[in-house]
This record gives sequence, C-alpha cells and structure tokens, in this order.
Amino acid sequence: MDFKDKVVVVTGGAQGIGRCITEEFQKAGAHVCVIDRQLGNHFVGDLADKETLECFAKEVIGQLGHVDFLINNALPLMKGIDECSYENFQYALSVGVTAPFYLSKLFMQHFAEGAAIVNISSSRDRMSQPQTESYTAAKGGIAALTHALAVSLAGKVRVNSISPGWINTAYTVYQGPDATQQPVGRVGNPLDIANMVLYLCSDKAGFISGALAGGRLSKRPGETSKRLEEDNVARMKYDAAAAQDSVIINHVAEVADRYGVTMTQVALAWLLQKVTAPVVGATKLHHIEGAVAALDLHLTDDDLNYLEEMYTPHKLVGVMAQNKKNETEKPSWQATK
Repeated sequence: MDFKDKVVVVTGGAQGIGRCITEEFQKAGAHVCVIDRQLGNHFVGDLADKETLECFAKEVIGQLGHVDFLINNALPLMKGIDECSYENFQYALSVGVTAPFYLSKLFMQHFAEGAAIVNISSSRDRMSQPQTESYTAAKGGIAALTHALAVSLAGKVRVNSISPGWINTAYTVYQGPDATQQPVGRVGNPLDIANMVLYLCSDKAGFISGALAGGRLSKRPGETSKRLEEDNVARMKYDAAAAQDSVIINHVAEVADRYGVTMTQVALAWLLQKVTAPVVGATKLHHIEGAVAALDLHLTDDDLNYLEEMYTPHKLVGVMAQNKKNETEKPSWQATK
C-alpha cells in the first residue's frame, strides 16, 4: 500500500504496537507525527494534558497543513479496583478516551479528503480480567466513541477501531496451549495490528466505517446467530417482524443465488447504491471480506425494485421506542407483550 506524502498522527508511537504502526507508515512513504511520554525524536508530552494536546495539534497543522490519518493508540493506565485511586481512574480515561476525542475535534477542520481515524481498543472492551478496571473502562469507552464519531463524521472521515487480543510486543514465538488456543495457531505480534491499521486507512477499506452488528439480511431462512439467541430485545423485534422479514430475506437470497454471491454482498451492495455515506462494521475477517466484495457487485434497477417492493422498516423497540411525541402512548415493547 502506498501512503506517499500522507500525514499520519500516531499517539503512543514510541514503542510496542504504536512504534510498529509508525514504522510501517514510514516505509510506505508517509509523514508520521508521533506524540508519546517517552523521550525520543518526536513530540514529547502527556496525552492526559489538554494544553499538550492543543500544542501538539497546532504543531502538526503548522508544519504539515492537514491530517490524513489519526491513529489513537496510546496505552491507558491499567489498575484494578483494589489499587486504583480516583485519580488513577480519571487518568486512564483521559489518555484512553478524552485524548482520542479531543484530537479528533482539534483536527476536525483539517482532515484531508479520504481521511480516516483508527482507534486501538482491546478485546478487554467486552471480555475482561480481574483487576483491570481502569484499562477495561478506557477500552470500552474508545470502542463506543468509535461508533459515535463514525456517524458524526460520516462523509468526511471514516472511523474504525481494532480490538487486539494477545499481542506480544517482543515477537516471542509461543508453543503448546499458548499458541493452539488462538484461532490462527499463534500469538499475535505488533505487525499483525499495524497491517490492519494500514488496510483500514487505505482506499481498499473505503466502504468500512463504524461498527454495526451482522445484518438480518445476511442470513438465509432458518439460519440464526448468537445475537438472536442471546439478545432478548433483538429476538423480540425479529420475532414480531418474522412474517414481513421472510419475504425480503427470500428476495435477497434469490438475488444472491442469481449472481452467485453471498447475501451479505447483496445487502451491502444494496446499501451502497442507496445512501451517500454508508456505515458498516466488522467483528470478524469475513465481514471485512464481504464488505470489500460488495464494492464489485452492481445491482440493476430491476434488482433494486425487486428488493424494495416488499421492504418495510422495523418499528423501534426497547428503550428507543420510548422516544415518542405522545407521552400517553405505550412503548412498542410494552404493547407487544
């Protein structure tokens, strides 16, 4: 991938994953601006300090004029509830959530066309360990921030997050259970994350922004998902709309069979041809592959008419259904009981 003369900002870029990200962008021809507390040939400062962030942003824009890619990578403090003080917890959130938000805001008017933000979250944002409260809260916060920014900056900046699992920054090669418990048969290393960062910043990922669960229209009649099995609100919504959904699901399946592609590709291609700022996310590699493949599928007007003739949006359920003009009206989730 060629990033010649692109301007990249990497927080926490002096060591570990951040250093690898920095080096890979530099190899690809980019100008990389690093901010880190560690001393070195970069902007040295504390990301928890508001004035430091403002000075750093001013220096980047003053020297380079714009930003193409912002990589919020800096590692927040990890302390557990037994030892973590109020100040420790606030510091972790300042580095892990506030700084990514504020840098995004400071650069908002200076992002170039085709810009992207990549936030480094963690699998700890949804699967934690004991005594990691400050780190886990910060990683959960940046994952949620990713969703919000993707919508707020739609059409201007793509925003995604990566949630690494076990990454050994020393590139240690593990054997036995430590390796075999991983789906790919080994422990990850910084280059694995850097490669994904560069991909998400490339033109090849131009359709990917934000994070949304797998769609109802990606599953054939009778197929299920973990969400449908475990999420009561989702199951209630889909059960209530099963009859109307079955018609459109069958239509999507027919179009997929006609072109010899997946239902995911048809659903995403349909979305891409109907909106100017599509938002799609991924939790598994095949989600990304499906999104990229959808770019090559062009649906005809007849296809679109066939898909839309029976399409009816779902009614809101759960908490969202309580946003109503008439306060005497029962929310739909109560009305369906």
